[in-house]
Amino acid sequence: MLTNLNSIKKLHSIERLNEKQIKKMNQTLLKKHVDHDIDVMKFIKVNPDVILTGVHCPKCGSLPMIYHWGKWRCTVCKTTSDTAHHQAVEDYFYLIKPSITNAEFRKFTHLTSVFSASRLLGQMNLHLGGEKKNRFYIKPS
Repeated sequence: MLTNLNSIKKLHSIERLNEKQIKKMNQTLLKKHVDHDIDVMKFIKVNPDVILTGVHCPKCGSLPMIYHWGKWRCTVCKTTSDTAHHQAVEDYFYLIKPSITNAEFRKFTHLTSVFSASRLLGQMNLHLGGEKKNRFYIKPS
């Protein structure tokens, strides 16, 4: 059995790329990489009005979670989360556009409080644009 393993090891021990070649290829890939921001909704030909909105439960995936007393609560499995809205914001950035206003966030997450929305968005370390009524939050690069 050991001889079989040694013979297999000898057959498959040919090094295809050495360490220096791998590092060079890695640097080239990183240098040539270009982010492509595409409009996903146009690409897949879906009307944004048909997207199911709300905050998904991180445990059971049900929609929407309810925001109450500083926590998102799942009506199905009773899971609570402080950060469940993070995925909803990422989904919004990916599906709709790379920035979000307080009003858009409230509409997308079914949140009613302007102040809660402002606090939740502010805690996410998003880039900011605009001031006061014209404030918007930008997807980090």
